[in-house]
Amino acid sequence: MTINKKHPHINFIYFTYEERGKPKRKNSINYLDETIKGLHPYKVFCLKKSSTGETKNKWMDVVDYVNEKLKAV
Repeated sequence: MTINKKHPHINFIYFTYEERGKPKRKNSINYLDETIKGLHPYKVFCLKKSSTGETKNKWMDVVDYVNEKLKAV
């Protein structure tokens, strides 16, 4: 049973500065994808993918999501 089913009033997010996503080697693990799958249905935010250095305004996504959840309370 997930926390979400037992306590639906709890909003949880996973926030990390950097995570391994889109590995360069063929058989390497994509840890970001594994984290997203493992924490589903909760929201996962990663500011930087360590293999690509990609950021793409992810910080504003976090801020917008948290503000949206706070307005709903």
